[in-house]
Amino acid sequence: MQQIPVVRDDRWKRLLPGNAVDPRPIEVLPWRKGGRHIVVAEPPNGYASLHLAAGWTDKTIAKLKTLTDRPIVTRTKEGTRPLQDDLKGAHCLVTHGSITAVESVILGCPVFVHPDSAAALVGKTDLDIENPIYPDRERWFHSLAYSQYDESELVNGVLWELLQ
Repeated sequence: MQQIPVVRDDRWKRLLPGNAVDPRPIEVLPWRKGGRHIVVAEPPNGYASLHLAAGWTDKTIAKLKTLTDRPIVTRTKEGTRPLQDDLKGAHCLVTHGSITAVESVILGCPVFVHPDSAAALVGKTDLDIENPIYPDRERWFHSLAYSQYDESELVNGVLWELLQ
């Protein structure tokens, strides 16, 4: 597993409940263990084409069926079910590189992702599906927060200052 960079925690802390800076605080849930089903988040067509992942969903589900007898729930980006509903009682989430993986980690559900995924640092990049990992996510959250900028930070120079 790659090392997670060490960065300050100030940007991350601004996103947490009890902090008035962000109107939509992020609540991090503890890792959940012992779920039954597997959630497969299908990459959208445009993403799949750009990342040379055409047919990824069918290939991945076929492979999973050879590795486990767990039920598989498939979700699409266009679906209307909330991710939290699909993850209730889930063993894990499998996706190529979707934002769904980041959300799943925040919600305490382990992930299996492509090595290029933002969640690869806190998930697994193989399909050793019966052995998910539950790493400490704190440094990853800090790093992720220092990889996200809003429009005002692009204009006022915060992004450019931090990139130097």
